[in-house]
Amino acid sequence: MKPEAKWFVYIEADTSISWLNLLLLLKRLDSNKSLYFGAQNVIGETTFGHGGSGFVVSNAAAKKLEDLQQRDGRAFVEKWEKITSESCCGDEIVARAFVEVNVHLTPAWPLIQGETVATIDWTQRHWCTPAVTWHHVSPNEIDTMWKFQKAWVDEKGWKTPYLYRDVFQHFVDQHIHVNRTDWINISQDWKFEKPSSADSSFEDSVSDHSDVNRGKPFSKLAEDEQRSVNSFDECAVACLNKEDCKQYMWEPGRCRLGRDIRLGRSEEKGGMGVKSGWMQDRVEDF
Repeated sequence: MKPEAKWFVYIEADTSISWLNLLLLLKRLDSNKSLYFGAQNVIGETTFGHGGSGFVVSNAAAKKLEDLQQRDGRAFVEKWEKITSESCCGDEIVARAFVEVNVHLTPAWPLIQGETVATIDWTQRHWCTPAVTWHHVSPNEIDTMWKFQKAWVDEKGWKTPYLYRDVFQHFVDQHIHVNRTDWINISQDWKFEKPSSADSSFEDSVSDHSDVNRGKPFSKLAEDEQRSVNSFDECAVACLNKEDCKQYMWEPGRCRLGRDIRLGRSEEKGGMGVKSGWMQDRVEDF
């Protein structure tokens, strides 16, 4: 339908896209080469571009597939309709079709990725990379990202990309300088839970492969780890005692610690009294 287009960009309704960063990226690439790129995912033997994160197809790659369809005619349609009806995922089917014309996915993560500002791990893996897409975002979040981009372009023009660093400084930094009540910051690298008084066998029920209490009976944990479940302050101390811990999350009987910085979300409806905090000096050092 659009044979003159240089690029075909696929995004879903809950995907936010930075036209600034996308156009700067495509400007560096050649649409006459067979390119199909996105955030890599795997099902079975197929590596494909995750549809929710968005993926991009060059004119040359699209033409290869179109030429095959024109050559095989109805047989092409019947074959792929059947395969599609038996598959869970349309994005995986796209990749399988491209493999038939010898076009394989070029991984483009983290330029293209499937997290939100609230859920992504703010680490060196992303920090200096342009942010092209976000997934599972609400209409309001799409609008907010659009306004952020517009303000960026108004100030810096269309030749300077914004990086994950810039998104962090605008959307996240101001919110993690205080402890937050009724807030889940997705700390998940260390998980400590106090044995339930209603279930005295809890200690023995933790398997060796469980990440709760590091697979140990609660009584075998270090003293600060045991105390961490008693209060928000004790949970903070347990984080302080681990050199690479940057944030913590507490609710009665549970303490969670995290190596990576995450913003997280409000949990007012849960009524569980969840509290979250961040190690300010370590965040600043990062």
